[in-house]
Amino acid sequence: AGWVTTTRSSENSDTGSASDALGRQPCRSYTNDEPTPWWQVDLGAGRLFTPTRYTLRHSNLPDDADDRLQSWRLDGSVDGGASWRTLDEHTNEPNAIPARADAMATFAVATERAFPARRFRVLMTGPSPWRV
Repeated sequence: AGWVTTTRSSENSDTGSASDALGRQPCRSYTNDEPTPWWQVDLGAGRLFTPTRYTLRHSNLPDDADDRLQSWRLDGSVDGGASWRTLDEHTNEPNAIPARADAMATFAVATERAFPARRFRVLMTGPSPWRV
């Protein structure tokens, strides 16, 4: 009943599209420079998922290696995004994602924070040279 969709806080034709988050190929895709940028994944009506881990991947360009995400929150929603609950949070962690092009890092969701959700978003919560 429908496909998984992605959205982000801002669109710009020069920075790829929100659906790039679903791809398996590295690419350069990001939001505009704004106070609290985010990316969101919607699993679709009738689909719930309880995450135990999630992976973030950084840009595929060597010049972007120092611009990685440092402060963010992973949220989940069961009501279409009207309200959000925090699944995981990182603050001022410049080394959470390795400093190299196309770097990936996997993070655990604590058992006491995990719950079934339809929508998930990564929200940048603090200063970072990286746009989400």
